[in-house]
Amino acid sequence: MTGFLTRLRERRAAAVRRLPRWWNRALAGALIVFGIVLPFFFPADSGFMNGTIIAVAYAVMSLGLNIVVGFAGLLDLGYVAFYALGAYSLGWFGSGFFFKLHIHVLVSPLESTLAGIHLNFVLILIAAALICAAAGVVIGLPTLRLRGDYIAIVTLAFGEIIGTLAVNGQSIPVGGGMTLTAGNLGISAVDAPYFPGSGTFGLLDLRPWYWLIFAILLVVLFVNLRLRDSRLGRAWVALREDEVAAVSMGIPLVKTKLLAYAIGAAFGGMSGRSSERTTPRSTPGSSSSGSRSSSSPW
Repeated sequence: MTGFLTRLRERRAAAVRRLPRWWNRALAGALIVFGIVLPFFFPADSGFMNGTIIAVAYAVMSLGLNIVVGFAGLLDLGYVAFYALGAYSLGWFGSGFFFKLHIHVLVSPLESTLAGIHLNFVLILIAAALICAAAGVVIGLPTLRLRGDYIAIVTLAFGEIIGTLAVNGQSIPVGGGMTLTAGNLGISAVDAPYFPGSGTFGLLDLRPWYWLIFAILLVVLFVNLRLRDSRLGRAWVALREDEVAAVSMGIPLVKTKLLAYAIGAAFGGMSGRSSERTTPRSTPGSSSSGSRSSSSPW
């Protein structure tokens, strides 16, 4: 078996050497163009488009998990909790859930007349990333001296805590008769993305939703590639391969691990926020962390 794999690698390397140097960039460009024009081959409200939006949203989340597990080698079994926090960020900052407040920033004329907190899509995306990054640091601090299965246990507990918090959040007051979550009832009537001059995001035309999440996927993928080739990315790989040797060579253990948790969590929160689509509602339900958003692919 080992000999077969070795021959396979040699043949692959030989095939790559025959290709021009720009073939990988050309392939990437062709895939991006294909992803852009893909919605035109299917009806705007087809089930395929709906499933594709789900798949792309999961791809964004997996890129964030790749930073924590793939680059830094930190086993995180509660990563889906960041997805849940991102989805709830949409409910908190893009609906009338906090009905006693009247905050409107760069939203549509209709939403500017409604009670609650209504922020622009980009602002909610940034807020979700910041909230999840802070949560990533919180989960990272207790695991700095842990390795292997012990990290898995702590991160799994974090995921379960977030799920329980989402279900029982209606018992946590935040003032003025408002609560942290609505429990099993969920947060309904969340705002659709709004960009001045770009039209509206309707429930019968899924193409704008697809292009939006596809654009976020490209941005997250670009950041992943740049991080991989950066000094920080090389530090993550060094810690993954041999933590003791990496620390002895001067790599700051605490800072490097916390940055991995924070950046990976931020991408997970962006996925949870941006995956909101045809059913505008955020609810807790069945998932590995106990938290679900029906306005997202859960």
